[in-house]
Amino acid sequence: MVSPIDDLDPALQAQFLKIQRQFLNGLPQRMSLVKGAADATACRAELHRLTGAAGAYGFEELGRLARDAMHLVEAQAHSGWPPTNAEVWDAALERLRQAVALAMAGAGKD
Repeated sequence: MVSPIDDLDPALQAQFLKIQRQFLNGLPQRMSLVKGAADATACRAELHRLTGAAGAYGFEELGRLARDAMHLVEAQAHSGWPPTNAEVWDAALERLRQAVALAMAGAGKD
């Protein structure tokens, strides 16, 4: 598969990769914000930011899983915080954690 940055000149590629690494380095903090959110609104906002950023930096699966978790939060928002179905929420967080780990592991292979 061809990367969208393959067509960029080398200076822009290097700049993009630097910013992408900064995004990856911030993922543990983002996950802490999601897990430690005080309410559904804060959690949804952080997941929304993660969804967009993951897609922008080429991590489509991470973005999809963040969006799925965001939709779960939205669906459960009326029931209080944290989501009432702890098993489903924990499974969504675990899938997201695994996607973060894969993204971070794959970053060192460039």
